[in-house]
Amino acid sequence: MVKLAFVIPGLTIGGAEKAVSLLSTELSKIHDIYVITLRKEVRLPHGGKMYVIGKNEKLVDKISSYVSFYKLIKLLKPDVVISLLTKAHTMNALTPAEAKRYIWVQNYPLHLHFRNKLISIQDIFKWMTFYRQADKILVTSKLLAYRLTQLYKLDSKKIYLLYNPINIEEINTVKNHELDHSEENFFGDPTYINVGRLTWQKGQWHLIRAFKEVLKELKDAKLIIVGAGGMKTFLHSLIKKLDLNDNVTLYGPTLNPYRLMARSDVFVFPSIKEGFGIALVEALVCGLTVMSSDCPSGPREILAPDKPYTQQPLKEPEFAQYGILMPVPDGVFRDHTQAITKCEKIWAEWMTTVGLDKNIRRRYASIAPIRALDFDVKKICKMLLDVISM
Repeated sequence: MVKLAFVIPGLTIGGAEKAVSLLSTELSKIHDIYVITLRKEVRLPHGGKMYVIGKNEKLVDKISSYVSFYKLIKLLKPDVVISLLTKAHTMNALTPAEAKRYIWVQNYPLHLHFRNKLISIQDIFKWMTFYRQADKILVTSKLLAYRLTQLYKLDSKKIYLLYNPINIEEINTVKNHELDHSEENFFGDPTYINVGRLTWQKGQWHLIRAFKEVLKELKDAKLIIVGAGGMKTFLHSLIKKLDLNDNVTLYGPTLNPYRLMARSDVFVFPSIKEGFGIALVEALVCGLTVMSSDCPSGPREILAPDKPYTQQPLKEPEFAQYGILMPVPDGVFRDHTQAITKCEKIWAEWMTTVGLDKNIRRRYASIAPIRALDFDVKKICKMLLDVISM
């Protein structure tokens, strides 16, 4: 039996949060599991015992949180402490403990894409100093492992692959829940759907601009964007100014996006960067044809597991084994007044092609659930326990 503590800022909706929710629930059936959060926000179920140790916002709160964390770890005496996301990593790395300390990296290195120089410098400093003292570093993709060793000169022997999990049984159950009457109007012929936080890295404004072009040929098409985030106002304004209110729905956050996914036709994922891209795997469970940017670092590993990463960015779609890999948008904000970019035009053309060609959709829909099996929570739990035992 293992005594294992997960440390995470909060347990709200997100890939890292889902990972803790699923793993703690499954592992607690046999092992002693603790979930430690820095905020009281809890929207997801969890297994084992939960502890909230502070807000970790103001300096006084941070100091208090570190003291509370130290005392709690000393009391619980876990064998392993696994942190997820930056604030939790910092706390885990800086707090003395007899437990083994693992950092589970969920995001692609910030400074490679992030436009805030201060945050970039902080990210580099943390990795070059106290993060590297962790006993093991878990990563959600092979490319992420390579980048970490390359950028920060980490010992590759300390880095282990651990994919984010999904609960296939649960998704297959809740995806059949009925829609509200008003939700039936969200769907068209065909329906495209995107699920993810409304943030810069998800690139949804590129998708909206491309979808305007799709409607020139597929007038009955609809686009659903599920999620919450700081870009909601910008995206809502863009939809309105492009006169897309009748065809694009900003749905907002939900614990069950699978009802919407299962009734859609194409999952579209124009991310600029990812750590893994758990929504892609959830779309595979729901039997969707997936169109994803070939961004670092998860999509290619999920959709084309037998093909290595290429240093050259995609210029045209790649019809991979389990989905369609697309060129990565440039991440530059553009409004309704600016001309469509070459990349957005390629997305529009191939969204139209896939929307028209039911044979393409049937082929990918038939094999999608097969790939999803590789990420089921029971399999990922075994991967984690194997890493702990090494």
